[in-house]
Amino acid sequence: MSRAKYIVFEGTEGTGKTTQITLLSERLKAAGLQVRIFREPDSQTDLTARTIRRLTQNPEYPMNTRTEVLLYNAARSQSLEVIRQSIDNGIYCICDRNYLTTLAIQYYGRSDVDDYDSLNSIIRFAVNDNEPDLTIIFDLPVQELSKRLNDRKSGDRFDNLDVEFLERVRAGYLWEAKKRNIPVIFTNKSIEEVSDEVWEKVKPVLSERKARLIQSMPTSIDKILDQKSQIIYQPDTKNYVSEKDGLKVITDEGRKYLEDIITDTTGNVYAFKNKMDSVTIAASMARLSRRFDDLRITLLDEFSGSTDADEKLLRRVISEFGDDSVQQLSGHHIVVEGASNLLTKKIEWGRLAAYLEQSTRYIYYDRKDLDGKYNYYVPPELKPKIKKNYI
Repeated sequence: MSRAKYIVFEGTEGTGKTTQITLLSERLKAAGLQVRIFREPDSQTDLTARTIRRLTQNPEYPMNTRTEVLLYNAARSQSLEVIRQSIDNGIYCICDRNYLTTLAIQYYGRSDVDDYDSLNSIIRFAVNDNEPDLTIIFDLPVQELSKRLNDRKSGDRFDNLDVEFLERVRAGYLWEAKKRNIPVIFTNKSIEEVSDEVWEKVKPVLSERKARLIQSMPTSIDKILDQKSQIIYQPDTKNYVSEKDGLKVITDEGRKYLEDIITDTTGNVYAFKNKMDSVTIAASMARLSRRFDDLRITLLDEFSGSTDADEKLLRRVISEFGDDSVQQLSGHHIVVEGASNLLTKKIEWGRLAAYLEQSTRYIYYDRKDLDGKYNYYVPPELKPKIKKNYI
């Protein structure tokens, strides 16, 4: 699957970003592309980012500028992971705001934090390598902005701001645009004209085929676990796994291999037999927590040909790095596939065992399974008409 694009619309409130995001989204969808719209720093699927945003936007919680900067960038770091996963899975992301808003409001607008370099260091730390493929800044004269904002009066922290503040914010956006070579679109014209200008900026970006920059990261337990198949394992997967509609599926040969290892090769609940080293099973579970597939596919894909080297590796991870979540998984193993978050909490409530959950940030809620269904539950008691609308 080819990597999609990450596009950001910047500018002060009242410049028409929301309208243009909607129009661009419609154009991209008409071209057959999958699209998601974000308001950053926030995410429809990240509870942490959403909670921080509620705090920063609520006038009942006063805070100084430095606190605002740190909170916004904490939420930004969370949000950008969701965006990263989306574009890597072919979903075009259009985002309302990015880190230029932090500079425009907290640095240029507030003017009570004068350390520009430190502010940019905080932003770089939060953003990492998740830079947009295209940023567009929308601009309007402050008199027009002030009028539009006064007409809204929604009560957020940054509403009803004085003209001098808006002048500083606008100047900040324009100065950053000049420094960073970011295109500026003047929106004091018809919606259709602005939309056409936006499209002219977007079209060249859609045809670009540039790879994501990969930064060198410190060695960590996560990195060891994620890359251990490349370092130690040389699995002989034969024809155990194949692909169908972009998803990995188990072949007949793979199911035959699994019959000797687990109690059920097709059901959602199964246990491991005493045919595989418990540390290898623990390793496959640790790997599963960062994969989309069910455990059986992970086992066949990465562990079906492993030798006793996996035990040496994992024992080193446990003894030298103290990865307790892996250590607890040595024992008897039972797997529940396809469990909802509610069922997961119910199973774990008694704490009668050690548990490892598949992280929800590696589960694609916008991708259909082999049965053509998304990850949602339909209550059986719904009447036919309601059920249809619900789906």
